[in-house]
Amino acid sequence: MVTPDGTLTNAGVIAFVGRDVAGVDHVRREVTGGGSLQRIREAGRGLLEELHEVDRAIEAANPVRHLPMGLVSRQVRALPPRAAREALVNGAAHRDWSTADPVHVEHIGSRLVVTSPGGFIGGVTSSNTITHPSQPRNRALVDLLMRLRVAELEGIGVDRMVGDMVRLGYPAPSIEEVAGPLVRAVLLGTRLDEGRMTFLARMDPARTADDLNTLLVLRHLLEHWWTGARSTAPLIQRSAAEAEDVLLQLETVRVGGAVLVGRVEGTPADAPPAWTVTTDALAVLADRDQRAGAPKRRHPTRSAVARSWAEHRGRIGSSELSGIVGAHPTNLQRVLKDLEADGVLAPGRAVRRGAGFFYVPTRGSDPSR
Repeated sequence: MVTPDGTLTNAGVIAFVGRDVAGVDHVRREVTGGGSLQRIREAGRGLLEELHEVDRAIEAANPVRHLPMGLVSRQVRALPPRAAREALVNGAAHRDWSTADPVHVEHIGSRLVVTSPGGFIGGVTSSNTITHPSQPRNRALVDLLMRLRVAELEGIGVDRMVGDMVRLGYPAPSIEEVAGPLVRAVLLGTRLDEGRMTFLARMDPARTADDLNTLLVLRHLLEHWWTGARSTAPLIQRSAAEAEDVLLQLETVRVGGAVLVGRVEGTPADAPPAWTVTTDALAVLADRDQRAGAPKRRHPTRSAVARSWAEHRGRIGSSELSGIVGAHPTNLQRVLKDLEADGVLAPGRAVRRGAGFFYVPTRGSDPSR
C-alpha cells in the first residue's frame, strides 16, 4: 500500500481514498425496466467502503427461502451469498482502473449482473474461467483485498461460485466478454430445484455432492441423458483424458442405494465409451421430486436423444438408443424411422435386415465424442 518513501500506491489510493468518480454503481430493481428501488453510486470513497455497502445491499435484498428437507426445515438464500460476493469482488478487483467508468451491479429480482470495464486478459476466456489460473490486471490491489480479508471479500474462486449455483439447481454463472470491452457476469437465481438438492444429499460418498466436476456432469446428464469424454471435457474445462477419469469415478458413486451412472450398452466394440444416468438413479430423483412437491421433471425426448447421439457419434442404432433411454430396441425403431423420414438420418447400409443395422446423420458428425 505504501512505497519505501512513504507514498501511497495506486492500490492504496483505490482501496482507501477513492477517486473523484464512483468505482461501483449499484442499482436494485424488482423487475427488468422497473423503477429503481435503491441506488448506490458515490464518488470520493475507497473501494473497500463501496464494496462493503454494496455487499450489504445485496444481502438485504436477497430473500431467504425455506425448504422442508425431511423433518428439518432448511433455509437458503435466493442467491448463494458466496457466489454473489465473488461476482462483486471479481468485477471490482479485475476491472480496468484506467477508465472512469464504474463497475455496474444490477440486482433485479433474483438475478445479479456485474459488468466491469476491461476485457479478459492473460489467456482467460469464457470457456476456461473455472480452470485457468487467475490473471489479475491489478496484482497489488488483488493482493491487498486477499490480505485484508475484510468481511469475506477476499474472493473464493470462480469454481466455488459455479458450484454454489449449480448445487441449488441454477444455471452455471455466465461470464463473458462483451463489446467495450467489458466482462459481464450473470447469476440467475430464479427457481430452486429442491428435488435435485435432496437427490444430491443422498449421494454416497457424500463428498461427491460437493465436487464441481460431478455437479456439472450430472446436470448435463439429466438434461441430455448421455455424455462421453469429449462431450464432458468442455463442460468441466479440462482435457478429454481428465473428463474420462471423472466419468470412471462416477461409476462408483451411488445415490439412495442406486448406482448413479453406467456405460451405455449396445455401442460398437470399437467405439469410445459413453455414460448415462441409470434408470434406478432416475427413479430416486423422481421420488425426491415428488416429495418436494415439484412438477414432473421434463426429460429429453427419445427423438432428441437419438439426434444428439447420431450427430456426435456418427451413427445410431436401436440398441444404442435402448442403452440410453432404457426401452426395448424393437420399441425404438419407429423413432429412428421417423427421423429418417424427416431427413435427419439415413440408412447406414443398403440392406436393412440383420443384426447391427444402424443409421448415420445426414450432416457431418464427430464420432470421437
